[in-house]
Amino acid sequence: MEKYDNMTPDELYSLGQEYEWGLGREQDFQIALHLYHLASDQNHIEATKSLSLMVEEGRGCNPDPALASTLWPKD
Repeated sequence: MEKYDNMTPDELYSLGQEYEWGLGREQDFQIALHLYHLASDQNHIEATKSLSLMVEEGRGCNPDPALASTLWPKD
């Protein structure tokens, strides 16, 4: 989605939060997952945690605890 190309990781994460929780826009887990993934790819720790939790719980995707554990940030 090219419209997110010029956003910073913090902006992607914040927008992901808005979509995940329906804050000021319609709740959409798939868009939230996408935004968290984009921010996570740029090393945004909170986005990575949110992505992992959504995958574990199956919000916007099929639940996959094994994948979620690999996504969780390592110390």
